[in-house]
Amino acid sequence: MAALIAYTAGSLVGLDTLHLGTLGRAFEYAPLAIVVSMTGAVAEEIGWRGFLWPLLRGRYSFALSSLIVTVVWWLFHVPAILLGWYGSLAGLPAFTVALVGMVLFVGVITDRSKSVWPSIVAHATWNALVLTGFAVAGAATEHAFSGSAAIVGEFGWLAAIASLALGLAATWWHLSKPAPSEKCAAVPLTPPCQS
Repeated sequence: MAALIAYTAGSLVGLDTLHLGTLGRAFEYAPLAIVVSMTGAVAEEIGWRGFLWPLLRGRYSFALSSLIVTVVWWLFHVPAILLGWYGSLAGLPAFTVALVGMVLFVGVITDRSKSVWPSIVAHATWNALVLTGFAVAGAATEHAFSGSAAIVGEFGWLAAIASLALGLAATWWHLSKPAPSEKCAAVPLTPPCQS
């Protein structure tokens, strides 16, 4: 939703172009696109949020855990970018900003849910919709949002800024409103912690 809002706002000020009919079709196909995208996301997320995140969160703060995961995730993607297999070197700064936002947001939903599944869905949704500019595949792939690669897509600044804003907002909420189980760990035997 954050990227959709950013892309739409960008189209209102002339940064990108919205193709409304294609966006409608993208929403129709979104559930299928997300499910298909989950096949790749599940492999990464088992490593990032299924193994690495709980390992780090058992030892470190949310901020330090997020920093470590950001660096590891970034290093995982950069070789493919440098070899030209994925994204673009020119888009690496925007990709990095988007990655920071995703790590923060997905860290929050993983902490709150105590499950890897929300991170898999979030990652798959990003890959299926944001990475492609809300594309609809067919005889010819159509994009709901078109424009410069520096603006639209996973390596574009609109998604990067939206991702960072979402990640920072989610982190602020998460750290300022601890989950009941986290409050109980800090202050045992106080309501609502008593059984």
